[in-house]
Amino acid sequence: MFWRLGANATPGARNLSVDGLTLVNAFAVNPGNAVILSIAPNTGQQGQTLNITVTGQFTNLRNTSIAGLGNGAEPPWAMVGNALRESW
Repeated sequence: MFWRLGANATPGARNLSVDGLTLVNAFAVNPGNAVILSIAPNTGQQGQTLNITVTGQFTNLRNTSIAGLGNGAEPPWAMVGNALRESW
């Protein structure tokens, strides 16, 4: 048998049922690994004002998340919903 675990599958234990028989807690869906997928735009000129959007998967970004670009591009980051956004 092949099962596809969707990216939105709720983590946790699963029961397996086959022909009326059930095995409790037979399988577990684990949370995905947090990754940053993109930043847009991904370039800017010195002194330019930009609105930057960082897109991630399984990140659970919140208003306590810390982010920065380093080397003089250290703006204050702000959370908007579940998206990390910055203007500078």
